[in-house]
This record gives sequence, C-alpha cells and structure tokens, in this order.
Amino acid sequence: MSDLARIRRLSRKMEYFTSILLLATPLLLAFIWLYLDSWIPMLADLPPEAIRLEALTPWTRLLGFLISMIPAAVMMYGLLQMRALFKQYQRGQIFTGQALLRLRKFAWTLLLSSALKPLI
Repeated sequence: MSDLARIRRLSRKMEYFTSILLLATPLLLAFIWLYLDSWIPMLADLPPEAIRLEALTPWTRLLGFLISMIPAAVMMYGLLQMRALFKQYQRGQIFTGQALLRLRKFAWTLLLSSALKPLI
C-alpha cells in the first residue's frame, strides 16, 4: 500500500471520528446538565449536604448548558476545520495553503477554547 493510500485511509477514519465528536459534544453536555444531580457528588470534593441541588431549576440548568456550550462551540468549530482538513487529505491535497490555513484555525480554536475553559 502506498503512502498516499495510507494517508487517505487514515484520513477517512479521522473524518468519521471528528464527525462523531461533533455530534457527541452537545449531546454529552446536555446529558450532563440534565442529570447533574448524579454527577455533582462524584465531581465535587464537597460533602453532599454542602450542595443544594434543589437550587438548580430547569432554567438554571438550561442557562448552565448554554454557557458551557460557548467553549464547546469554539472547539466544535476547530473540529469542523479538522474534518475539512481530513477530507482534503483524502483527495490527496496534503501540502497546500488551504491545509495550512485549516491547521492555523484549529490552533487558534484550541487557544481560545482553553481561555474559555473556566466557563465550563
């Protein structure tokens, strides 16, 4: 198998993987906010009586989900760039200006997503 054929095969797998991550990100965040009652005791290093879960109304949970989607949306944009890059690799377009631009955009989304991490 040639190098280009291996790159195309791996790129196809990575395209599928990034597509799954794009779909899973908002679904997982929604799941976490819907079932926060079971997650907080495991994640927080606090005694159970210190956490007032009844204060989390459905509107509070929705607001929490929307706020946590801000850094997630930035990361999803980066995943879109990577998926497009892998599609480009499948076409055999590896060392192009467009590939460099997509990598640069992905790097910026990583930086921005890291800066927005405290919102989660």
